[in-house]
Amino acid sequence: MTIKESIVEAVNDTSIDDKTRVSQLQSLLVQLDENSLTELETSDYPIEDVHKKIISLIQCENIMVRNPHSPRIKELIREIVSLPISVSIDENDFNNMFIKVKYNDLNTDLQYLLNDIQYNKFTELINKKIINAKSVPTSNPNHKELTYLLNLKILQLYLISNYDFRKVNIINYLNENLNLEALDPETTGLFRSASTTPFIMYETFNRILQHDFQNNYFSIVQTMDKRRLSINLLENNIVKLGKYFKSINIQRIYQMFNLSPQEIDLEALLFEMILHKKLSSNTKIDQLKNLVEFGEDASKESANKETKLNQHVKEIGNIINDVYLRI
Repeated sequence: MTIKESIVEAVNDTSIDDKTRVSQLQSLLVQLDENSLTELETSDYPIEDVHKKIISLIQCENIMVRNPHSPRIKELIREIVSLPISVSIDENDFNNMFIKVKYNDLNTDLQYLLNDIQYNKFTELINKKIINAKSVPTSNPNHKELTYLLNLKILQLYLISNYDFRKVNIINYLNENLNLEALDPETTGLFRSASTTPFIMYETFNRILQHDFQNNYFSIVQTMDKRRLSINLLENNIVKLGKYFKSINIQRIYQMFNLSPQEIDLEALLFEMILHKKLSSNTKIDQLKNLVEFGEDASKESANKETKLNQHVKEIGNIINDVYLRI
């Protein structure tokens, strides 16, 4: 039986529900070799447009896994958009829910990770993934698998993204939506290490880069610029340094994270982080002493102001009470 016959048979099988049908189509396409997968064309298949879109999305996803920079990916995305798209989706309509979620997922991957990768915008991509995941109705258990892969992508992007104040919200989302018990031990360990330890060391970071999170990102991450990813890691660690040090010698930062000036210009990176307000206010570099002096972040400044105000009120109260007792 040809792949065309197998696909048409699966689509026309009335004995199975839509979720099972999509799973069967996924199983059929994953068995194809790279050339057959790339050359697959369903425009002349005697099936409805909704199933053509589903097949194109599965095809696109599998090509991303094997050859993330294949020009066929863009072609498939364009083909999917050219077909009629359902405007209103019933929560029990698995086919159109799959199309909506999967299209948004793959299209954002194309925009942020494949077209022109921007290493400082991973958090923006994460937020788009979260919005996509939250659009899936939780009342229908059939939709759980649609968000499972999205959440694994969000996890890995979180681990390799640069510093962004919005990451606090991301870690809260992951804690609420990741079922750690269902993940493999290495994925769980990397997540817990990143979310609980003060700093991520390069040994752990290399484990993150080499680990397959089973989210279809492995090949994409392997083609990324490891130096740029290392800068993302360093940004996160430098921000955390401000929680433990009032000032620190720049040479000491090199030593702490096992870096050399030949690998990265830390002073230039620090200036850039200050410029983009990634470090707390009043942070400055003392070039004569080769120190970075961390200022207090906004929350601490606000808390300190409130503490001083309360102390002042208490002191005034004590004075008034003392005067009262003397009268």
